[in-house]
Amino acid sequence: MEINLEDDHILMTIVDNGIGFEPEKVDTKLHHGLLGLRERVHSIKGSVFINSKLGVGTTTTVKVPVM
Repeated sequence: MEINLEDDHILMTIVDNGIGFEPEKVDTKLHHGLLGLRERVHSIKGSVFINSKLGVGTTTTVKVPVM
């Protein structure tokens, strides 16, 4: 995990080398983790970026404004 201050935002990046997944195919009615993460981050005017590849792993970046 890496946390940085970039201009007026906090940037947190988490990288794993797991099995990866297809974010657009996650059923948010059964799996609330990504939905909950997005809702919490958006509630404080932030953004979530997920880059995942099957068999490679996932990089999740959260960008929130400094309040």
